[in-house]
Amino acid sequence: MISYIIDVSKKRYPIEKNFNILLGYILFFPQLIAGPILRPSELIPQLKNLPIVTNKMRILAITIFTIGLAKKLIFADQLAPYVDSVYASPTTALYHEWLIAIYGFSVQIYCDFSGYSDMAIGLALFFGIKLPINFDRPYLATTVPDIWRKWHITLSTWFRDYIYFPIAGRKTNIQLHFFAALFTMTVCGFWHGASWNFILWGFLNGLLVAITNLLRIKRIKIPFPTALKIFLTFHWWVFSTILFRSTDLSNAMDVCAQAINWSTFNIFALKEYIFPIILITIFFMSHYFDQFSRVEKITNQINKKYLFLFLLMIWIIAIVLGSSSEESEKFIYFDF
Repeated sequence: MISYIIDVSKKRYPIEKNFNILLGYILFFPQLIAGPILRPSELIPQLKNLPIVTNKMRILAITIFTIGLAKKLIFADQLAPYVDSVYASPTTALYHEWLIAIYGFSVQIYCDFSGYSDMAIGLALFFGIKLPINFDRPYLATTVPDIWRKWHITLSTWFRDYIYFPIAGRKTNIQLHFFAALFTMTVCGFWHGASWNFILWGFLNGLLVAITNLLRIKRIKIPFPTALKIFLTFHWWVFSTILFRSTDLSNAMDVCAQAINWSTFNIFALKEYIFPIILITIFFMSHYFDQFSRVEKITNQINKKYLFLFLLMIWIIAIVLGSSSEESEKFIYFDF
C-alpha cells in the first residue's frame, strides 16, 4: 500500500480507478503475509489481463510449491528443536550443540522463509500470476551487499528504492552514501523488531554494506579468491544471525560466549545429532542448485511420470516428518 501511494504521488504509476483491481493488489492472498512484496507495476497489470493457465504452468507451479513445502517441513521444522534448545539455555549448551544450533539456524531461517516464498510463487503461478523471485542462492554471496541482493530481494529492493535512494540520490557523495546505507539497514533491523538486538543487527549489517560500498566507489579491490569471499561472507551472516535469533542482547551475549567454550566439544557425542547434521549437509550440497531457472529447465525436460513420482515422494516424506513433530512450527517471518 505504501508502494502504491508513493508511486502514484511520484507519477511512477497511474491511479487505479477500478476498486476491485486495487483491492486485488492489496489482498492478493498467496503473498499477503510475508511476501514477495509487490509493487503496483508487478501485479496490477497481471490482474487486469489474466493469462490463460497452461498445463505447463501448472506443473511448474506444483513443482515450485513442493520445493517450498520440503524446505519448510523437511528442513526448517526438523532443525527448529535443536536451535530452540540452545537459545533457550545457551549457558548449559555443549560446544557441538552450539555449532549445530548456529549453522542449523542459518539453514532453518533460509528454508523457512524461502520455503514460504516458493509456496507463494507456486500458488500464484497456478492461477497464472507471476510473482518476482525473492531468493537467489544468498549463501553463495561474495560480499555483505551481495547477500542482501540475494536475500528477501523484494524487501531489500524496497528499502533501496524507498529509503536509500531518496537519501543518497544517484550522486557519488561518499559521505551521503555511507550514511544512507547505515541508516537504511538500521531501519531494516528496527522493522524486524523494536529491540536492541534487531537494531544492532541492522546497524552492523549497514556498517559492512557502507564500508563495502565505500571500497567499491574508491575502486579498492581486496584480492581474495571467490571461495574465500563466499566463506567469509557466509560466516559473517551465520554469526550476525545470533543477534537476529536471540530474544534480547543478554541472550545473544550468552550464545556468543559459547563460541570460546571449546573444552565441551565431544566429537563422539555427534552421533546423537546425526539427523540434523545430515539435514544441514544435504542443504549445503544442494544450495547451488536452488534456482528457479534450473527448476524450470528440469521440469520441462524430465518425463512427467518420473517428475510426479518424485514430487509425491517429497510430499509423503514432508507429511510423515511434519506429523511426527510435537507441534507445527509457524513461519518465522510471521513475527515481522
